[in-house]
Amino acid sequence: SKKGKSSMTPERIKLLEKLGFVWKVHNRQPTQKEEQIWRKRYKELKEYQSEHDDCLVPQMYPLNPALGKWVSKQRVKYSLWKNKNDKFYITPKRIELLERIGFVWNAREAILETKNRRVGKLS
Repeated sequence: SKKGKSSMTPERIKLLEKLGFVWKVHNRQPTQKEEQIWRKRYKELKEYQSEHDDCLVPQMYPLNPALGKWVSKQRVKYSLWKNKNDKFYITPKRIELLERIGFVWNAREAILETKNRRVGKLS
């Protein structure tokens, strides 16, 4: 084939679509393994929340580094979803589950509010 010219013909497109070929990968559903990992981390976050009374897991959490990274990723995915409205990044169901346990999307704001409340109690 010549440079810049696709070998994809309308017939090939139809054949691929008959086989169930997915053209837009970014709108795909999570794999079973991805879903299992998400549920595991969510469970760990619920345990953290019941212990610490918040969902502000440090990004470099020494007791569970994977949870710290996961929490940070959820915030990034939410931000992408919110700005681009692309459901691949995070689903409304996952957003609802996280918010149900008090998940904070803007950790910096929440940390500042917590510090300000503590300072207010001291004075």
